[in-house]
Amino acid sequence: VATMILRTLVLLVSMGGTVFVLEVLGELPSIRSAPTTHTAMGDLSFVQMLYWIMTTISTVGYGDYTPKTALSQLFVSLFIVSGVAFFSVETRRLMELSRTLDQGRGQFYHSAIQRRSDRGHIVILGRAVGDGGAL
Repeated sequence: VATMILRTLVLLVSMGGTVFVLEVLGELPSIRSAPTTHTAMGDLSFVQMLYWIMTTISTVGYGDYTPKTALSQLFVSLFIVSGVAFFSVETRRLMELSRTLDQGRGQFYHSAIQRRSDRGHIVILGRAVGDGGAL
């Protein structure tokens, strides 16, 4: 579970940082927004429609903040696909772990110390001092 949390944080920070940098840079001179066409919905480009359809199909929806540049919209579309795949894989792993533990096939360690000290020790029980006899 800790690994999943760490993976999620890395994913969020890297994706959020990428979109932030792309938005701060603005439209790059070498990558201009696609030509727009006037429609009943306003002036639209193909990149805007790709972004719109990705957010709609994935049920991510629109929030208070949306990318404004074409490159950001393309990256966000890719991030939506990779995010859905990532969370699907992690959910599957959690379900497998739950199923394994329910079937009694899992291992549980209270701490890392117990794991390291669990190396086939022999425990001898009995009276150490008795009626003059030895162990």
